Amino acid sequence: MVVISSTKSMWNGREREDRAWRASHEAIVAAAPGRRLVIAEGSGHQIARDRPDTIIDAVVSLVEK
Repeated sequence: MVVISSTKSMWNGREREDRAWRASHEAIVAAAPGRRLVIAEGSGHQIARDRPDTIIDAVVSLVEK
């Protein structure tokens, strides 16, 4: 499993909520072996629009395994 997380605020700059959001992604990754977290630099909620390359790379990495 690959969890992809954005770097821009998901909560309009509310740091507490942004930290909780990131922590939830980290918890999903930590919950089982073989999972990893990928950070989509410069992206907001619409990662598919902002950083499609990040999604493609994640899918390719899963297929290669």
